[in-house]
Amino acid sequence: MVTRARSVTCAAAARAPIHGRGNRARLATFSSRRRRPAARNASSSSRLAETRRADDEQAGASAKESSAGDYDWKRQWYPVGTLSSFEKRASLREPIEVTLLGESLVVWAEPGKTQTVWSCSKNLCPHRLAPMSEGRVRDDGRIECSYHGWQFEKESGVCTRIPQASPEEEAKFCSSSRCTLSMHPIQVKYGLVWVWPDNSKAGLAESMDKPPVWLEPLEAIDDDDIETLSNEYYQRDLEYDFDTLVENIVDSSHVPHAHSGIQGHRDRPFPYGLDVVRFDRDAGVRATVAPKDRSEPVPEAMRESYVEFLPPVAIRYRFSSTFFNSWSGAKTKPNKRSANLVVLATPTAPGKCRIFFRTTVMHAESLPFMLKLISRLRPVFLEHQTRMDVFDSDAWLLAKQETQGLEYGTKRNWRELFVTPTRADDLVLGFRRWVDEWGAG
Repeated sequence: MVTRARSVTCAAAARAPIHGRGNRARLATFSSRRRRPAARNASSSSRLAETRRADDEQAGASAKESSAGDYDWKRQWYPVGTLSSFEKRASLREPIEVTLLGESLVVWAEPGKTQTVWSCSKNLCPHRLAPMSEGRVRDDGRIECSYHGWQFEKESGVCTRIPQASPEEEAKFCSSSRCTLSMHPIQVKYGLVWVWPDNSKAGLAESMDKPPVWLEPLEAIDDDDIETLSNEYYQRDLEYDFDTLVENIVDSSHVPHAHSGIQGHRDRPFPYGLDVVRFDRDAGVRATVAPKDRSEPVPEAMRESYVEFLPPVAIRYRFSSTFFNSWSGAKTKPNKRSANLVVLATPTAPGKCRIFFRTTVMHAESLPFMLKLISRLRPVFLEHQTRMDVFDSDAWLLAKQETQGLEYGTKRNWRELFVTPTRADDLVLGFRRWVDEWGAG
């Protein structure tokens, strides 16, 4: 269910774009505190120029491109939390603070309802800008500011109570749009709570017609005709940028090295490359599994397995049964089963993001019964501990990489600075090109 918000006048928190001018400003501030690196010599510049030309050919050779305008980051749906965790807090009458695209918001729901109706507004009381997330939710779903007790209706944000005013004054003041919360559209899908950042009149109208990003593995979980095997969401806040996270997740070749002993081993590197087959503003970038050697054609069976970035927030890995046979050398009969890893990356603030991670096996009926039973009985905390270990093992590396990237300007100059001669980097290059082409506005 989508709650349509009402556009009102209210002082807003500062907005911080995730790309473009915001990052350039951060880079300028960062550079002013650090000595610039020495200029490269002519031979190095020549080598990097050759690498840049090779990179362009690699990332775009087989890509299908579109020519639409800039991607509108504000008019999209973003997951801000898992439904299960939000419902627990709603039962305690707690407003929930979330940050999205640099702006503080508050989410709440009427307690005790079987069919929960969620509300979202800017985290500002129009009275004197106190945070509404420090307030409380009343029995009827109205949210109350803890500073002076002003109360607001759950769907429209209209002020319904000003304790300091007389009845006549209260009726007059509450009818003013200046006393109304600035509401945002909100909905539930895939077991997540999603928020729409743009609450302008045009933005609200668009939110009614545009659903969150479509993700087949998560849709399948609620499809009675498809047997699935899925774990619970792993959620975590990370101390690096959204684009650093996406670049890391779509890069499968780092896994056996950065996560050696947790996932894979450095002595057994990933044996495949990637081949970009889709490059589109709205559909994102997809790369199929491919042989390492560029001179080798990509077998048709390999194209059933791919990694893709789906704007604005999703990364999906899909591995078919054919891929597992090829990798392991097994000779099992090909079937419809596929293993899917879905990562949702929400940009919360510059240098920060929130991740939602879930794996799903579609058409799991061919799996052994005991394997399915063990998977379903595995405690959630064990699954989360594994994910914690994975993200901990390269967190410092990524934070340091991002810091050095700001110093050297890789957000804009990656073509000159990256040396990416192998097919393993093709999806990273495809994502960087997508940001340059459409996402830097």
